[in-house]
Amino acid sequence: MRILAGSAIAAALALLGLTVAHGQQSTERSVNWERARQAISKYRPVIDNSGLVEVDAQIDSTVDAEDLGALCQARKAAIVAARKRSTDALNGVVAGHDPITDEQRANFYRLLGSVDSFEGKVNDAAKNFDAARDLLAPYLKDYPDLSKKYAMLVEAAAVEHMRQGEVDNCLVMSTPDRCIFPLRPGGHHHDTAGVDSALKGFLEYLKLQPNDLEVRWLANLSTMILGRDENTLPAELRIPVSVFASPVKMPRFYDVAPAARLGRTQKRPRADALIKDRAMRYRLRSLRRAARKFSR
Repeated sequence: MRILAGSAIAAALALLGLTVAHGQQSTERSVNWERARQAISKYRPVIDNSGLVEVDAQIDSTVDAEDLGALCQARKAAIVAARKRSTDALNGVVAGHDPITDEQRANFYRLLGSVDSFEGKVNDAAKNFDAARDLLAPYLKDYPDLSKKYAMLVEAAAVEHMRQGEVDNCLVMSTPDRCIFPLRPGGHHHDTAGVDSALKGFLEYLKLQPNDLEVRWLANLSTMILGRDENTLPAELRIPVSVFASPVKMPRFYDVAPAARLGRTQKRPRADALIKDRAMRYRLRSLRRAARKFSR
């Protein structure tokens, strides 16, 4: 949840300047950054994997949010622009390796990973997040100030690997028990590469930030997904399933989509495409309202 909350905050910051002053034709951004900083100061900063910031920031502010066709075209162009901007920036980093230049490279690999994630290219996204993380690893001992950014990249990479596991299993090998908590054997992943990498990342992160309850939960969830006993985790990290027990008896829920012939394998238009386009229009309207608020 913290990743998703961070996505909304980062998106608001990146797109606060989308609004153009009334009566002007210029597309220049105008943001009251002090007010923006005050608004988000109560939140813990996180790395956003979604690519929402990187892509939406490239959408021209003159695009009509009510014109679905124009919005789709603008989004496609924004993806290309975001990828080009990140690639050009990465290629522009000076040759050689040192903490400063490798930190810059790490940031640009992270940006590329976010754009890949936005397009659903989870394998490429995971590779870019891994590259960003690995660039900072050699400097942690001598430059402890990089440890916070390194931890965030470790978490970001682990989350992307977990998403990779979901794509490789839950989308292409759907069963009635997939993604329904608490997990039963039918919900365990058969292709374990993604979540196995995710679990290693979460455990590495928890060595740096042992009190992060949300990542502890992700580590426990990864263990369940892999079909492993919770006792395989260090005792201080375990969250027993019993804490979720309810005094009210509830029936077992099942994913009935496969039986109803709904899902990725059907040769029919993807319903989520329309949902995403509607969400994009809503997001643009909401962020423009936020921009007007912080530009005053």
